[in-house]
Amino acid sequence: MDAILKQSEADVVLFVDSDCVPLSKTAVLEAIRWARRNKSFLGLAQASNHINRGVHIFASPAFLAIDRFAWLGLGQPSCQPTRRGDVAEELSWRAEEEGLIYKAWYPTHYHHPSHEGLWQLGNYGTYGIGSVFADRVFHLYQGRLSNNVDLFCQVCQQIRAGSFRTEGYISCIN
Repeated sequence: MDAILKQSEADVVLFVDSDCVPLSKTAVLEAIRWARRNKSFLGLAQASNHINRGVHIFASPAFLAIDRFAWLGLGQPSCQPTRRGDVAEELSWRAEEEGLIYKAWYPTHYHHPSHEGLWQLGNYGTYGIGSVFADRVFHLYQGRLSNNVDLFCQVCQQIRAGSFRTEGYISCIN
């Protein structure tokens, strides 16, 4: 991510994890336009449960649109994990310290808990495997585990067919 941000000349860079899928083209365009218009960044709300017990909510790199001038203005923070945050979390920490408003799309539903259980998202609620964010993006999480691949393929087929729904999913804010 650091190399791409340094080498890119684009106004906005959009990162999308391999196990993350926008539910529509509109979601991609909305994220890019918001980041550019606000000279900031927009990502999926996430919290590093293994670092700060799920207290600090940040814009996750799973789906992250970053305005170039925002990144430069924040001093080009690295996306490498730090002692206080996970991958790209430093971007949100720096924005908070500098008073730069950024946006995070929050999860509404998830398919099932991870093998570790549910992940805490500050005082908002929880999220898990197959989380849907703001009805715009699906993030599988732990796509490296074979038991989640079937769900990912099924959701991708449903998105392509225009039939994806969160019926049967669990609410993140119970």
